[in-house]
Amino acid sequence: MKPTPTRIVPRQDNGKATRFVEELGWLLQTYGDIDFKTLSRVFGDATRQSSVPPGVNSFVSPNPNIQFLVGVLPLVLRDTTLFPSNGSIADFAMSALGLDWERRWEKKSRFELIGEIVCSTIDLNDGELWKLVKALSILADGSSSAKKIVRDAHVSKRNWNDIIQLLVADKS
Repeated sequence: MKPTPTRIVPRQDNGKATRFVEELGWLLQTYGDIDFKTLSRVFGDATRQSSVPPGVNSFVSPNPNIQFLVGVLPLVLRDTTLFPSNGSIADFAMSALGLDWERRWEKKSRFELIGEIVCSTIDLNDGELWKLVKALSILADGSSSAKKIVRDAHVSKRNWNDIIQLLVADKS
């Protein structure tokens, strides 16, 4: 079987293609004073730059898991259906995040605890964060099945490592 040659422009569009080339030539001639090499560099620079002010990138973690945790932990930890007490927040910090909680969490407000946990996330080991990130993204979605898993696990006195495993297994 012999391959058929492909045509760049079908015959019925020859007039259209000719008009396009003529108009393109006219357009390029009209803007002849533009340095197209410089213009392409300007567009390239503009697409590489983000809307973040200069200097801010030096404060952003290169680790996407930590960036996610910093954003989602306040949302999840403020949910009183998931974390009814400061003790449950402290338990989460110790068991799920592995934070050595020597501070007296009993004497702190809910927001102080959350702030300390969020500030501590930058020191976490990334190798073990992916399951936590997946579980917290499930909780942050606010699904009733995820909240039921947490409630049932609390009733049966499971720790947060078990809850994370259950959440990840439920959505796999």
